[in-house]
Amino acid sequence: MRTLDFILNGEACHTEIPEDATLLKVLRDILHLTGTKEGCGEGDCGACTVLVDGRSVNSCLFPAVQAEGCQIMTIEGVEANPELARIQKAFVDYGAVQCVPADALIQECRELTVDESIFTGSNKPAAKYPGGISKSELKPTFVYSGTKVLTGVAICKVSATGVDTKLYHKVGEQAPKHAYYTGMEQIIQKLLPLCSAVAAVLALISMVAWMLYGNEVLESAMRGITLGLCFLPTGLDMVIRVYYTRCSAEMAEKSALVKSLPDIEKLNSMSVLCVEKEGAISRSSVSVQSISIAMKS
Repeated sequence: MRTLDFILNGEACHTEIPEDATLLKVLRDILHLTGTKEGCGEGDCGACTVLVDGRSVNSCLFPAVQAEGCQIMTIEGVEANPELARIQKAFVDYGAVQCVPADALIQECRELTVDESIFTGSNKPAAKYPGGISKSELKPTFVYSGTKVLTGVAICKVSATGVDTKLYHKVGEQAPKHAYYTGMEQIIQKLLPLCSAVAAVLALISMVAWMLYGNEVLESAMRGITLGLCFLPTGLDMVIRVYYTRCSAEMAEKSALVKSLPDIEKLNSMSVLCVEKEGAISRSSVSVQSISIAMKS
């Protein structure tokens, strides 16, 4: 834990935060300002947007430690601004939303295009129009949870939410069928049975030795069990977690946010990291990088 001091919506704020916390987590879970939302969790949808020193940032990816001494404005601080009243009213009147929250059948729409790259891997906008009832595939007459509205407006009838959405089933299909252990965790998994066996043998030998020296059976058993427990590496996992947390805090100071602590160990064995801001490695267009001309003699 560490202290964080900054200006929040015009007022000084002092709070205790975990070193690896995001600004979104601090705002929602610690300061209870729930106007800032978590949508995609990847910095694409904009539901978590706040202003940091007048600059728009995605708070779900912004390390809270970097907010030290900054001026932060959330939607709670914006709502009192009379200049934005018309924009806010328009959002309410037209139900403006960028992220699609559920699977829905389009009943009416106008110039509606949606980003379905989360399903297709392509950033090409998908045109939508009313009609149809089947959603066995990505139909142009449906919008799906997790996609993003790019242009247009629509009136839709919700057909699925939560665990019934196409996105949930897609994530379930891609989820690993078996638990994945990092290299260090695999070593611990192999050591535990061995250490347990050695501890049991030591406990038995110790108990017999104490009995041979004339101690009572119960007292000898208690001492033997105590010696055996001392041999078990029960604190090893905690030590590793503390190490991961420390590494995560150091990376946060360098603008690298770690969402899963075991991923720190995976980074150690990584030789190439490919990153694409839009969330899809592939693009819908082809570009020429270089041209080589061979002259035939």
